[in-house]
Amino acid sequence: MLYIPRLLSLLSFRPASRVLLVALALAAGCSSGARPDINEAGVSNLCIAAECTPDPNGVCQHTCSPDPGPDLVKCGDAEANYDFSGLMPIWTFETSDGGNAAQQLARGMYSYTDNSTIIRTFQIPDSNNPNNKVPKTFEPPVAVLPRCSDRPDPMNHAIHIQGGPFLSWGGGIGIGMKNFPSVTGSVATPEEAAIDVSSFEGISFWARRGPDSQTGFRVLVGDKFTDDDVSYIMYRNDPTQKRYCERVRECGCLNHRSCVAIHLDRPNGTGDVGNDLIPAACQPMTNHLTTTQFMSFCGTPEVISGLDSAQQGGSSCNTCAETRCNERWPAFPDDYATPNGTADPTGVIPAGTDRQFYGKPCSPYTMRNGISSFWCFDPAAGERPAETTEQCGDHWTRVVNLSNEWQFYAIPFTQMAQQGWAQRSAALDPTSVSVLRFTWDGGWIDYWIDDVRFYRHKTTQ
Repeated sequence: MLYIPRLLSLLSFRPASRVLLVALALAAGCSSGARPDINEAGVSNLCIAAECTPDPNGVCQHTCSPDPGPDLVKCGDAEANYDFSGLMPIWTFETSDGGNAAQQLARGMYSYTDNSTIIRTFQIPDSNNPNNKVPKTFEPPVAVLPRCSDRPDPMNHAIHIQGGPFLSWGGGIGIGMKNFPSVTGSVATPEEAAIDVSSFEGISFWARRGPDSQTGFRVLVGDKFTDDDVSYIMYRNDPTQKRYCERVRECGCLNHRSCVAIHLDRPNGTGDVGNDLIPAACQPMTNHLTTTQFMSFCGTPEVISGLDSAQQGGSSCNTCAETRCNERWPAFPDDYATPNGTADPTGVIPAGTDRQFYGKPCSPYTMRNGISSFWCFDPAAGERPAETTEQCGDHWTRVVNLSNEWQFYAIPFTQMAQQGWAQRSAALDPTSVSVLRFTWDGGWIDYWIDDVRFYRHKTTQ
C-alpha cells in the first residue's frame, strides 16, 4: 500500500527558502545540465554541495539538480491503520533503537556495491588524516531530515544513501536478523540467525529520493531457504548435513579488471603488512598470512563492504584468486572453522576462517547456464561450485518507486516474489526471516529511508 501526502505539480508552492536555494543553484551553474567531472569524485567544481542536498555529507552529482528537501507530512494519518507493536523497529536511526549515541550510526547496517564506485554518504573522517574521508560500510553515519508535521522533530534522523554512477549491478544495504535488535557477532545455530514474524503482514518504511536519483529500489526479505548466512552456519557446524541452499565464492575479477599481485612489504617476511597501498581494513591478521608475501586484488586495493567486526581485516575487499578464497565470511568475520565457530583449542585454525573455501584454489568453471568464471573449489578433490539452481541469494523482493516527497510504504509478504536467478522456494517462510535489504541497479542513486518496521493492520472493534 502506498500513501502519497499530496501530488505536486511544477507550479506547486515552495517556501521562500527553497526558492532561494534554487536561485543560488542557478547562479552556481547547477541547472545548466552539465554533468560533474567524474574525475573529481563525482562533484562538479560548478556545484555547491550544500545547495544540492539537505545532507552536509552529501554531494552534487549527475545533473547537479538542487534538492530543496521534502515537505513535512502528517505521519499519523499515513500510519493510522497499521499496528507495529510486538517487535521494536528494525531502524528508526535514532539512538532509541540501539544506535551509537555519540556518532549516530545505523545499527547493524551493512552495505555492498558492484565495486564500480562507493556510497558517497557512507564516509567518515580518516582518523589518521581528518582532511580525508574513508568508507564506513558497516554501521554507516545517519543524516538529519525532518519528516512529520504532526509530531515535529527538527533533528529527525534517517539514512541517506547517495552515489553513482554504479556501472554494473548496483548495490544495497541490509541487516541480518542475528543483529536485530542488537549487534551480536556470531551465533551458534541457524535458528539464532532468524526471527519469527508470522504474526505480521509485511515490512513498512518511509522513503523519498533526491532529484538526481533513479526512481526506484527493491525491498528484499530473506528466509532460511534463501539466506547464504544460514547455509554458512550449517556448513561450519557440519559440512556433511544437507543445507537449504548452497554458497559459492567467485574469485575472478568483475568489470573486466585484471587480477594483480600486490607485495605486502612484511618486515622480515613474517610481520604485519607494511604496504600502505593496501587499506588497513583489507590487511589480514598475521596468523592468516602465514608465509604469504603477496595478496591479489582486482586493480588498486580497496574496500568493497564492511563486516560485523572492528578487527583488522574486518572488511571485504576487491580481492581475487586465492586471496579471495581465504577471505572471511562477511556476516561471521571472527569465526573459526569449528562447530559453533568457537576457538580452535589447538591454535592451528586462525580466526576469520571460512571452512567451505579457506585454502581452496581459484579454479575455472562453466555453469550449466553458460556462465563462466573462476570459483573457489578444488577440482582435484572432485568438487564443483553449486549451480545457479542450487545457490542461495534469490530473496523475496518487491520494486518500489519513490518520489521527491516523503511517502509511507507497506509491502505485504504475499506481494513479494523471487527473481528466478537462484534456487526457487515455494513461498516466503515468515517463521524464519533472517535478512532484510534495500537494493538498487546501476546508475545514480540518492535515497532517504526512515522508520523501517514490521507491520500488521489494526483490527476493527
